[in-house]
Amino acid sequence: MDIYDIDYSQQAPELLPPDKRDRPRISLIASLLTGVQWCRDLIMGSYKNGSTDPNYSPGTYPIYAKVIYNKSVYYSLVNNNTDLPTVTSSWLKIQDNFLGSSERVKFNGQNIVLEYALNQRFNGTFRPPPSITPSDIYMQILPSVVAGFNVGKSIGSTVGRTTSTDKIGLSSPFVKVNNFKVNVTAAIFATTNEQEIRDFINLYIPASIKFTITTY
Repeated sequence: MDIYDIDYSQQAPELLPPDKRDRPRISLIASLLTGVQWCRDLIMGSYKNGSTDPNYSPGTYPIYAKVIYNKSVYYSLVNNNTDLPTVTSSWLKIQDNFLGSSERVKFNGQNIVLEYALNQRFNGTFRPPPSITPSDIYMQILPSVVAGFNVGKSIGSTVGRTTSTDKIGLSSPFVKVNNFKVNVTAAIFATTNEQEIRDFINLYIPASIKFTITTY
């Protein structure tokens, strides 16, 4: 159990002295804590477990309805709600990310794990091996390329171990090589943009790793 799993109804007896822990007092304290429990379930519970609520679509929502909009989770504050979730008088943003922390903590930069994470984040279908059909978002490792600044006259450089026949500087630019390619369906890409995908991937890969994004 951790802080996200608190059941405040079980905390009611602990808030009373041992000689006052009779049923009427415990029931009273438990009822007073229902509001705190509601807040815990709304904020901390969804932070840990994530949200499976529907994506927002224009329409009328009742009070207390929850929707996902631009990957964030919103909570309706009014009845007959027809406003966009960005209207703060009608909606409360309860999470910046619809994926729970229990899910996100598993993500890393390994190929198959990152592919799974991308499909979770951008609502794609992940198809793990041995499926021959690729996931909606899948990655391809690009072949290594020998490029950049070479040192050693035997391999064509003007810089040797002890002598140099040319200067070292901007006249010898280093070539940046992409290490892998991310393939995204056109339908998914239409709901996001390249920068959003890059920002997500960059959370899990070393800074020196380069990649390109293409649609299909």
